[in-house]
Amino acid sequence: MNETFEKIWAEIDRAKSILLTLHPKPDADSVGSNLAMMHVLEALGKKVTVIKGDSSLPRYLNFLPGYSEIVEKNILEVEPKDYDLFLILDLSKLERLTELGEFSFPTNWRVVCIDHHQGSALMTHASLIEPTAVATSVLIYDLLAYRKVILNREIATNILFGIHGDTGGFRHVGSNSDLFLRLAELLKFVPDYPQLGFIMENNLTPSALKFEALGLAKIEIHKNLVIATLNYHDLADAGLLEEIHHGSFLANKLKSVIGWEIGVVLTEKEPNVVSVSFRTRNADKYDLSKVAEALGGGGHKAAAGARLTASLAEAKQKLIEAVRSLYPEL
Repeated sequence: MNETFEKIWAEIDRAKSILLTLHPKPDADSVGSNLAMMHVLEALGKKVTVIKGDSSLPRYLNFLPGYSEIVEKNILEVEPKDYDLFLILDLSKLERLTELGEFSFPTNWRVVCIDHHQGSALMTHASLIEPTAVATSVLIYDLLAYRKVILNREIATNILFGIHGDTGGFRHVGSNSDLFLRLAELLKFVPDYPQLGFIMENNLTPSALKFEALGLAKIEIHKNLVIATLNYHDLADAGLLEEIHHGSFLANKLKSVIGWEIGVVLTEKEPNVVSVSFRTRNADKYDLSKVAEALGGGGHKAAAGARLTASLAEAKQKLIEAVRSLYPEL
């Protein structure tokens, strides 16, 4: 891995103006890893821009240092000549960069990717893809440690909560002694972690609860597979179209029920465009990344997602067929 770190730092050292972007429906790892690198790169004298990408910024992360500096643009709205390095964090498939149109790398850009998802499919000048890492923010920590970058509150807070988000508060598989040694170092710079953690975990809106109630009212139980469906018109009538990112939270609630091995939320974000969020309570037995890939999406064994251009009924049928083909016992 040292050789990979050297290649990545070589690309950073030669760059003058660096672009970073959040992935669609950004989570804590996407926001935290990008903002941590923003603070590092700015301290190195680089011109740095972090754009929000396709989706609205997640309000529950607005306490992260640098959140207010994220630019309200997606990748199709940037001017290529303004950047010489594109640093891609927490995604490694071109189609995951944007769902708003076709995109290809400008010829003047150098491209670096750091990610922990399976199935990398990006042509880059340097990359670090490590699916065994619990979060991209862990890889950022290791990249900085290799260079002996001095941490501060801004950097440490973003890395810490990036890891917090992707590990479910350090409860998921991979939360081992090596991870907690990193966390111990980060916590030296974030003494108010409990207070910030409370903000992150207790920041729902009334609309988020309405979204959850609407989804729970429309669940279908297929043995050990449970599906909640939310159609566009119901969401629009309830004024909840801006809350679709809560599909992942609702999927987590579904898989928390004993006997419900996989929880899925199908959200029709616009007519005939369905966002799919998967969660499982047994990732060793049910690898959701395989289900997501069968539907053109991606993710982790325990948590994954996809986007389908289909009616809600068609999307549900495709989902059921994909799960049955991989795990017929469900």
